Amino acid sequence: MQARVCSILVAIVAHVATAATVSSDFELKARFFPDGSWNPGDWNPWNLRIHADGSAVQNTSVLGTGTDRHIVKKIRLSPSAVAKIVAAFQEVHFFNLPR
Repeated sequence: MQARVCSILVAIVAHVATAATVSSDFELKARFFPDGSWNPGDWNPWNLRIHADGSAVQNTSVLGTGTDRHIVKKIRLSPSAVAKIVAAFQEVHFFNLPR
């Protein structure tokens, strides 16, 4: 499921033709936590934050192995990559969804 969600986001971003303006307070947060049927060795919970400046941090918790551990990955996205993510959300009218 994690790979499918990431693939969908990448596909959406790849089809955006125009770059959007990125607000300085933009922050994208995504997270995944397995449901109650989770077993050790299944998908591991993770969260991701992407900031307007392109800094991104992904935290993954590897659970159920006897020695739980946390993996932190940090990258920096280009300004055009962040703009494409914002444009993808605008294209699907994500910001207009009811709360």
